[in-house]
Amino acid sequence: MYVQIGYKKAKERYPGLMDEVMEKIRKGKSRHKKDRPCEFVWGISWCVSVEGFSGTEFKEMIEGKRPLPNGEEDPKTEEEAVEDYKHRCEASLQASAGRASWCSTSRIPDFPQEIADFVRRDFRSEKDEEARWNAMPAGKRDEELGKILGDLRKSPGFIELRMPDFGEL
Repeated sequence: MYVQIGYKKAKERYPGLMDEVMEKIRKGKSRHKKDRPCEFVWGISWCVSVEGFSGTEFKEMIEGKRPLPNGEEDPKTEEEAVEDYKHRCEASLQASAGRASWCSTSRIPDFPQEIADFVRRDFRSEKDEEARWNAMPAGKRDEELGKILGDLRKSPGFIELRMPDFGEL
């Protein structure tokens, strides 16, 4: 994931990481190696770790028969979602120019507000969609689900897995 923060904010909040990224650019072969830091687009790039599990465990989680891998339930509030994300998130400072981008090797030590804002927006959006879906009549739900699956089936790289019913394990 990525969010743009701009040169001034990057320099103010992460000067050491900015120096690290600029050193990486200067040592490389890019045509941007002589560009000044203010000429790059600066942002925060992040990823979230997800625990692995088997197909049977995945099916049980979808059906609500098994708790999430971390042993917890889905976050109930925005703040619980932010706290959950904090513990699983790794963020780096990123500079880009055109199609090229460079990330700091060192991680951002704190949890950036921009990521917390993203998590809150995503949580609200998910809750709104859940409420919309739950308010929909069953026939309309099936129709919408069929359309979504039809669109996905046309997408290159989409794989549809049909899970057999394993019964009681």
